[in-house]
Formats: sequence, structure tokens, C-alpha cells
Amino acid sequence: MSNTKCYVKLSKSDGEIIMQNKISKELYYQVRNIMKKRWNVREGEYWYPLIENGFEPKIALDYDGFISHYNELKFKKLVKILINEDIFEIAEYDFFNSFVMLSDEFEIYCGSELFWTVNNAEWLIYKSHEDTLTFAGEKALDILKGCLPDYKDYCW
Repeated sequence: MSNTKCYVKLSKSDGEIIMQNKISKELYYQVRNIMKKRWNVREGEYWYPLIENGFEPKIALDYDGFISHYNELKFKKLVKILINEDIFEIAEYDFFNSFVMLSDEFEIYCGSELFWTVNNAEWLIYKSHEDTLTFAGEKALDILKGCLPDYKDYCW
């Protein structure tokens, strides 16, 4: 899968600069197809826990509980250690709002129906409009357990 290394600077509301790049329609569908094969993620449909998909391992959490109790600095450090590649942010319905970013710039934020993964979809994080946050795959679960050891208290 070809991947662009051309990033644009985007500024968040707090003034922090992040590096992101919109992905092409072709790359969006390549990543989508891999997500579908690996995790049964279908374009325009909800994902776990809003629908069951039978794939393991995965854990669904309450987004607000996660955000209010996790250690953001530890999260970013774990992502940087465990995921040394670009991360795709895939919007549920279209490629217009889908991006690729450097792993050290990745963070979870409040969006509606977003997926984060890498080019082989070895792991996946899903944020739903119902304020659930699902971690799937060993690396994602390692990050979750590392930044929020009592994650079970926030299961959805």
C-alpha cells in the first residue's frame, strides 16, 4: 500500500500544532477493505459494541469515563513505543474527513464515528456517536491497559 509522507500543519484549539494529511480516495478504500477483512468494519455501519462482530480481542469502554481517568502523557508514550508507523483516522462515511498522521501526534478526541488504525489494520480503535470507545487487537489493548490499568471500571 503506498503511503504519502507529505503532512500539513493543523492547529488545535489550544494552539498545539499537529501534523496530518488528508488521504486520497484510493488509499481510503484500501484501508477500508483491510479493515473489513480483518475486523468486519463496513462503510456506513456501526461497529462494536453497537453491533456484534465476533472478532477478538476487543474491549468497549464509556468514552467519558476513559477520557476523564486515563493518563494522556502515558497514552502518547505507549502509542509512540508500540506503534512506530503512520496512523490512519478513518471517518465512517467518507474519505473527505479521513487523515494519516505520525504516530507521535495521535490522540483520541471527541468525534463522531471515527476509526484509527495502521495500514494492515493489526489493531483498531473506534469512537462511536454513542460515546463508546472500542480497542481491538493486541497492540491497542496493550496501550489501553498501560494508560488506564483500571479500564474494566469503564467498560460499556
